[in-house]
Amino acid sequence: MSKKSYIWPFLFLVLFITIHQQEVYGKPPPKHGIIREFYSNGRLHLEFRYKRGRIVLKRAWYRNGRLMLDYRYHNGEPYRKKDYYDNGRLKSVWHKKTGVLKFFHDNGKLKAVVHSRADGLYH
Repeated sequence: MSKKSYIWPFLFLVLFITIHQQEVYGKPPPKHGIIREFYSNGRLHLEFRYKRGRIVLKRAWYRNGRLMLDYRYHNGEPYRKKDYYDNGRLKSVWHKKTGVLKFFHDNGKLKAVVHSRADGLYH
């Protein structure tokens, strides 16, 4: 599997959450505050936090209560993204400062490392 093929699941998840948020709430995000969505079992499913009209945090959980993703934003732009397997282990991590995207196997061992170029594309 090429390094480029590792990017697609990551990008799909980001797109899904963005579209889901718009479909569920059907209105612009709040200027300030927290939006939460729960599973039918009462456990937290999604959380979006806004400050001064900009997103600062997106998190999602699996039905078993373990964290699925944790995305942090600064001035409305992502600066760190972490995705997790349903067993709680890290699946991928990206940090804007380094431009490095790391993927891990479900046993925690490093699978691949992808570096971004100056134009934001990965190679």
